[in-house]
Amino acid sequence: MRIALLSNVTTEVLAGMMKRNHSVWLPPGFGAWMETALNPPDAMRAFDPEVIVLLLDSTRSQFDAVDVARAVASLEAAFPKATVIVPDLEDLADEVGNFADEKMWQLASMPWSLKGLRGIETEIDRLVGMAKTGGKKVLAVDFDGTLWDGVVGEDGVGGIAPRVEFQRWMKGLEERGVVLVALSKNNAADVEPVWGDARMVLAKSDFADMRVDWNEKPANLEKAVETLNLGIDSVVFVDDNPAERAQMRAALPEVAVPEFPADAAELPKFMRRVARLYFPAMRTTDEDRQRTALYRDDAARREFSAGRSIEDYLKGLEIWVDVHAVRDEEIPRVAQLSQKTNQFNVRTNRYTAADVAGFAKDA
Repeated sequence: MRIALLSNVTTEVLAGMMKRNHSVWLPPGFGAWMETALNPPDAMRAFDPEVIVLLLDSTRSQFDAVDVARAVASLEAAFPKATVIVPDLEDLADEVGNFADEKMWQLASMPWSLKGLRGIETEIDRLVGMAKTGGKKVLAVDFDGTLWDGVVGEDGVGGIAPRVEFQRWMKGLEERGVVLVALSKNNAADVEPVWGDARMVLAKSDFADMRVDWNEKPANLEKAVETLNLGIDSVVFVDDNPAERAQMRAALPEVAVPEFPADAAELPKFMRRVARLYFPAMRTTDEDRQRTALYRDDAARREFSAGRSIEDYLKGLEIWVDVHAVRDEEIPRVAQLSQKTNQFNVRTNRYTAADVAGFAKDA
């Protein structure tokens, strides 16, 4: 894999480690990540990276989210076939432990210990793998005690407290294309008024599928992913109840079930860890941003098909098909489809954007 490594600290040692498995390009100069991102040099263009890693350590050089977003947008525009990755080093450091080494910073302007370097290398390889195969696609969540404090069936809408930051995090994932599914043991009539509460960040329409009843959650989740035409292994399940988490792990071991914090003060750390492990920010297509609406449209099509012959159904959809050679701006979406579609991909080959671009150039 051709990887361009841009950073605000020295990365020669890390690059040397990575070269055991990848071709690695480093920009000239110290900490030139922003300059390189906004104006990629000819050498970087000639290298034609498949993956670009923005490795930014906030403990040594400050940057803000706006700068990172500008850099990512510029790199994605300059290298439409590449995947841009921004590892969350702060959360990784918390997970790895003994991540930093002040002596290394003084000697080589590199802040990480050998343990930290190995952790970063492993994390980059993990993210590169997710870029090629696709990560988790579905976030299935409980309501009472998870989406809000309190039990709506007992306390009513006025007695619950929506977890605003938690919901904002979920909304951000949904806007990036993560599919939200609701799994709540409740009376639907008790939950319905919640969606009219001005304190709520999430709307009912943000969920592609909602199961509010007294059925077991593993069974409901299986029905939901079948409705959405997704795999059960694409799901992350979040629930404050340890018994529900244990039941989900036992019934559906393919589902990722992170430990929900007992202390609400730990929720921000929990959200950050889940995002890093399962939903890292990578190139987002227009289809990703519209994914929830697309699933709702699909449900409407299924409803429209009821009682109709296949001929009448297809005619009624009024579909127009435009067959053409893949355009550059479509390459990321074609690669994405190869990574997630099984029904029409019986060999299950997964392709990067660079692979697809190579096919397109091959007469």
